[in-house]
Amino acid sequence: VFSNSSLCPICFGLPRNPVILQTCGHLACRPCLRKMLYAPRPSTQRIGCPICRVFFTLFDLKGPTNWRLLLKQCWQMQHVRCSRTGCDFQSDPFTAFEHERISSTCGTSICPSKTCGFKGRIETVVQHAITCS
Repeated sequence: VFSNSSLCPICFGLPRNPVILQTCGHLACRPCLRKMLYAPRPSTQRIGCPICRVFFTLFDLKGPTNWRLLLKQCWQMQHVRCSRTGCDFQSDPFTAFEHERISSTCGTSICPSKTCGFKGRIETVVQHAITCS
């Protein structure tokens, strides 16, 4: 699933021949940005990034030289929730995956007392178990 941050802000599709605006770091299609630059307009009017309006020129369009870094940056712009029920953790997919892999404090647990059956997040169950009879 792609968020708006990984789509071209002009055509709203996945960037064709993607470029990064060196002035602000936003991603878009080279053809879309070139159309913006060459569209008829008053000679004194400068063109701004379609997202943040920072001015740019044709020389500011840089093709990504490191696709792995670009992909990682796109993924880091996404926000996902922890997949465990009851956990409110939200982050980029890399951090969320690491959270789910190593976290012992999210998710549901059960009171160790055989007669109780209390359920909740681990930190809540620990506090409950201290006072459980």
